[in-house]
Amino acid sequence: MYRLFKVVVSLGAIIGGLFTLVLVYFNLTYDTNDLRPTLQKIAVDSGFQVKIDGEIDVMVFPYLGLGMNLIEWKFSEGSYISAERLSLIANWRVLLSFLKSSIRTQSNQWITDPASIDVIDNVHLVNAKVHTQSKPWSKLSLSDIQLKVDNISGRGKTFPVELKITMLEKLKLNITTSLGLDIPSQILKIPNFEIESQLGSIEGQTLIEGASGAITGNLEISNMNLLGLTEILKFHFPQFSIPKMRGERSLRNIGATAEFDFIASETAHLNGALRIDGQPLRFNLVSDALNQNLKILLSAKSFNLSNYFPKVEEIKQQITEVQYSILLSPLAPLIMWPGATQIEIDLEQLRMDEFKISNVYANFSSFGSIIKLNTMNADLFGGYADLTGLVNLQKNIPRSEFKINLNTINLASMLPAITGNSDTTGSLSMDLNLAFNGIDLENVLNSAVGSGEISVMQPRYSEINLEQTLCSAVTLLEGSRSSKNWPTGTLLQDLSAELEVQSGSLMVRELISGTENIDLNLHGAVDIRSKDYQFLLKARLNDRSKAQDSCFNKLSMNIQDIPFTCTGNVSAINPPMCFPNMDVLGGMIKNKMLSDLLRKLSDL
Repeated sequence: MYRLFKVVVSLGAIIGGLFTLVLVYFNLTYDTNDLRPTLQKIAVDSGFQVKIDGEIDVMVFPYLGLGMNLIEWKFSEGSYISAERLSLIANWRVLLSFLKSSIRTQSNQWITDPASIDVIDNVHLVNAKVHTQSKPWSKLSLSDIQLKVDNISGRGKTFPVELKITMLEKLKLNITTSLGLDIPSQILKIPNFEIESQLGSIEGQTLIEGASGAITGNLEISNMNLLGLTEILKFHFPQFSIPKMRGERSLRNIGATAEFDFIASETAHLNGALRIDGQPLRFNLVSDALNQNLKILLSAKSFNLSNYFPKVEEIKQQITEVQYSILLSPLAPLIMWPGATQIEIDLEQLRMDEFKISNVYANFSSFGSIIKLNTMNADLFGGYADLTGLVNLQKNIPRSEFKINLNTINLASMLPAITGNSDTTGSLSMDLNLAFNGIDLENVLNSAVGSGEISVMQPRYSEINLEQTLCSAVTLLEGSRSSKNWPTGTLLQDLSAELEVQSGSLMVRELISGTENIDLNLHGAVDIRSKDYQFLLKARLNDRSKAQDSCFNKLSMNIQDIPFTCTGNVSAINPPMCFPNMDVLGGMIKNKMLSDLLRKLSDL
């Protein structure tokens, strides 16, 4: 027995020694670079090109391995993958079986055969990068790619995959997952995957069925810093830049859960919940790939929008930029989708700092380079607002057209919320057609043109009494003084006016109103940038017999229209400054010192 054991051990030692001598001889006599043309020919026969500028290493024992340095795969003009090193470890048993098969490398059959997948046991890719010329991602860059795949199987058994990658030069992703690749059944299972980065994490699972083209799964996004992502993206896609928000933490904590199912060349569904800084929204996406139709629905019970407006200094900065603006950022899905797109937004309540808007509904659609706002309507300030419009991107400079409709807006609620003033009450209605070119704020203001009508029912201005102002002007002309005790404020008749927008100004033409004793006619303009305004107000006694103060009866027939120039600022707390127009009144004022003083004040 001992002699038999000795013989076996001796025989094993001899065989091992001979195998070692063969390996040494192979490494000393065989030039591994002779594999270069063979590998390149296999690549060409498979539909792509391989270029190997570095050394090729071959390992025979205990595993069959192949290492290639400075390798590049070229798929089309300008699209390639390159790496410092690619290492492949093969399974001897599967390799010998594969070599005995009838599969020919001159066809692509060997690529999709499970036996060819099982030949490679491990794949390691070091310092790789990807470049592609395909639009719209022509500027997308992938670099510092480190790939490690072990225990590869093409028959459904799961194997681990680790991938590190840098996107857009700054976004570093760490991806860990496991794959179950069943080539005979054309099924790819990803039972779990996790993507970690400095901007948040994504995890989930998916199933891909090659025969039907179906993809199903779910994912969860946690702590995504959208503002930080935008900072990275804007260097490559400036049209999607977002300025700093009023809220210091706005868009820095985005989360989502979603379920999805896709069928290749047919339909796709994506349903889930979105959390924007803790605020929940529901979303639904339906895509018809055959007809290239995309529909997106967003809904929520309540959403606070106040923290997502840009800071004042950011708005000023946008004025000086002659490039893409934030205005088009929300329309990115409409712009990039090649077919017809529709987006619906349904919010029960939209909250701002000082007010709330209810029943908000918006419907956008697009085809080609035409984006339509079919409707945007809401209940606000006791009334109703509706907005429709169109953005034409067919030319280098976009052209936009909008129609704004306001119905029975309560000024007592609106003005304190919008301007901080509460000096005017009434019910506002307005129709305004507006058109402008460009997308940055300065071009919009310079090119804006429009026209419309405005009316206010039961208006009241609380700061001054216009009849008292007119009476005071008359008594100044006559050198007398009115003794009447005037009530505070002015109750006006229903008013109406024509509006016009031009060169950054909102012009009011032929505003007609009045009080019990006075007919009023007003025209002027508001500077949209500064919010400063100047109006010319003409007042006339409508019926002397009903005058409440004797001063009205002192009006001479040749000065029945008393003109005033009123100036102020929409956002100012103080009431407008109104002075009689000295060019019209001339020398009617008897007191020369008072006349000179009023003339100086009216010129301020």
